[in-house]
Amino acid sequence: MAAVTIEGQRESLLERRLPWLLVFRVGVATVLLIVALVADLLGWNLSRFTSLLYVVIIGTYLMVLVEGILLGSNVSRVVLSSVHLAGALGIALAIVQGTGGVLSPFSFLYLLAILDAAIIAGRRAAFTVASLCSVGYGVQLVLQMYMILPAGAEDLPTSQEFSSAVVIHLGAFYLTALLAGRLASMLETAWRTASTAQVDLQRVLEFHASVLESLPLGVLTVDSTGHVSTANQAAAWILDIPMEGLIGRDLPRFLQDFMVGAESHCTVSRMSGDRECEIFLGKSQIKRAGVGDIVPPKIDFTLLILEDRNEREELERRLSEQELPIALVEVDEGE
Repeated sequence: MAAVTIEGQRESLLERRLPWLLVFRVGVATVLLIVALVADLLGWNLSRFTSLLYVVIIGTYLMVLVEGILLGSNVSRVVLSSVHLAGALGIALAIVQGTGGVLSPFSFLYLLAILDAAIIAGRRAAFTVASLCSVGYGVQLVLQMYMILPAGAEDLPTSQEFSSAVVIHLGAFYLTALLAGRLASMLETAWRTASTAQVDLQRVLEFHASVLESLPLGVLTVDSTGHVSTANQAAAWILDIPMEGLIGRDLPRFLQDFMVGAESHCTVSRMSGDRECEIFLGKSQIKRAGVGDIVPPKIDFTLLILEDRNEREELERRLSEQELPIALVEVDEGE
């Protein structure tokens, strides 16, 4: 059962994050497309690589389209995220290899793949992809150094350029994995804390509602416009008004008069259905604290308390009748 729960949490996490990653990937592809178009128009040195860029960009759009379609299906999000990371790594390998290898200006695409891994699965996945990027980049360097696989560069880099590229890129890969993994961990902790707080808040609200419904007193909250914001079942029973006729509606006339009056409590006689009721009324203003000592408290709502005195007297009478036989029995035992 625990394994199922963990798997379900992982699927739910990926369900939230994958759409954002697809949007991010579309943004990256669009930026590359703009760069390729500008390079062709202005005749930059990069223009000799634009054919490869166009192919990879179209492939990226197709990959995002397919993943977006699969997101609407029952395909496992874990499998889908693995495919996404493999595609991001493959795109980085293809573009770097085809645009100069060691001298490629697009080696930052490896860092984007590492960021994707951190967002999808945290620090461990980020370091795993960073290691794969390091291996892939190292293989590209060796193949370029021994001229086994051309990298689209006009001149072969010097041994010093190879060494610098290895140190800089491997350091960047693992540093990005460390920072991105740490950030992803902090965001996940914050999300879990917020989720727990939301659950606790919901429980408090449910408990609050249960307490209000169990009270024998009618409780109403009225906003500044005179409309009823909340009401419990006892208030609806005392006023002989269904709940849907209270919430969001104006107060009955006698409560409106009490609201604008100076008294904080009073007792009124009113017909409720076919019986006459003595209703005790009380009111209190609910205030929201201002900012520091500068802004005075702002009155947001008024709390109205209603008590059916007839009902209370009836209850007291019943209790006294129940206590009377007990008292008689105690007297007989004393004799």
